[in-house]
Amino acid sequence: MMISVGSDILEIARVERLQKKGRVERIFTEEERRQSEGKASRLAGDFSVKEAVAKALGTGIRGFSLLDIEVLRDELGKPYVKLYGNALKLFKARRGQALEVSISNTKSLVIASAVILGKEAGGQMDALCETKRYFLSIPKRNPLSHKGSYGTVGIIAGKKGMAGAAFFSALAAYRAGAGLVHLVSDEENRSVLQTMVPEAILSDVRELKVEELLQKSEILLFGPGIGTGEDRERLLLKLLNELSNFPPAFLILDADALNVIAESSLLDEALCKAAEYCPIILTPHLKEFSRLCHCSLEEILKNREELGRKYAAKHRCILILKSHDTMVFTPFSEDTGKETVPGKEDNFGEGKGFFHNREASPSLSKGGSGDAFAGFLAGLLAVLKERYPEIDKHELAFQAACLSVLIQVRGGKLAAEAEGEHAVLARDLPHYFALAMEEFIEKDDGKDDR
Repeated sequence: MMISVGSDILEIARVERLQKKGRVERIFTEEERRQSEGKASRLAGDFSVKEAVAKALGTGIRGFSLLDIEVLRDELGKPYVKLYGNALKLFKARRGQALEVSISNTKSLVIASAVILGKEAGGQMDALCETKRYFLSIPKRNPLSHKGSYGTVGIIAGKKGMAGAAFFSALAAYRAGAGLVHLVSDEENRSVLQTMVPEAILSDVRELKVEELLQKSEILLFGPGIGTGEDRERLLLKLLNELSNFPPAFLILDADALNVIAESSLLDEALCKAAEYCPIILTPHLKEFSRLCHCSLEEILKNREELGRKYAAKHRCILILKSHDTMVFTPFSEDTGKETVPGKEDNFGEGKGFFHNREASPSLSKGGSGDAFAGFLAGLLAVLKERYPEIDKHELAFQAACLSVLIQVRGGKLAAEAEGEHAVLARDLPHYFALAMEEFIEKDDGKDDR
């Protein structure tokens, strides 16, 4: 479908004056100048195309250089465009799939047009743009901030041989905007982690003092690759029991944390009680959720919305049920009826603390993607907490959960465009999550266009 168009008309004499003043290098790339062979009419056509493309992007020449739009010719003389830098980011933000341009001229004038095309048919509004209007905008970085402004994210992740899980989580938390990351992992992983993510503060999980970590961490993530067994069960039980004394702002339980809860009725009871002291977010994929519910995967697939609502309500936790079409549930959707998100078609169910994201990105279906997602969610909570201190923490946690799902899918698509759909690795994702996050950031006036 056609997403947007732009057009421009230009006097060739204007470019002739620029040539005489020696200013063409500021406007035209080396290849554009070479292909033009010094002809003012040719450069004028290129200039007019640049203006038309900028208009199609919806911004005009703002936030990027004219050199970020390069106008070239194929072997038949047909013009085509290459985009770079922020111009390319804007094109991707508009979900552009192709860019078509044309040029016509008289002896004194050139006229150019540009059309941005998307792959969806029927002219329907972009689902992402429509959906994200119902969530908080992500703030720009506070110019008066310091590393303490965005809090400390504590991450307990990575048993021996699972340094990757700890790395993906920590890197994603930093990429999302966390000020500090305190990473607790197996001592065997230290040298690898110090090399891969030197920004993190590292400590040995065997020497962990839960009370100290809770006191210094505003957001705590437990589980990616941390392993299972009695020692992990005791550690998680101690952490949950200590929340009454040292509650963090938010707790995220992922991966192996969910697996040990599924095997322990004591931990299940502790989880329900711990939810009294801080918002808790669980991030199971469908197989992990089947273990938590003690039912078959087939039953989960048939009744996942009903089971998700019941589990979130019983355990008083926010539940991110991960799949190709992820669902997010809140514990208060049925008992208070509070409309955390306004209802909008079937994406938001009844508009009472339930979100169903129907966008998918198959590039995310690789090991380590979930670890990166959990870390990104932790970092995003740190950013939102700094910007919205007045919002109820449970509502903020739900907003962060929904935003992280949207950003994850959008980031996966950006990664697929750049790396190839089959080639995306978990180590790539924090970078592309951060790029996708830019599309949700508020404007300079503190407002956004949603």
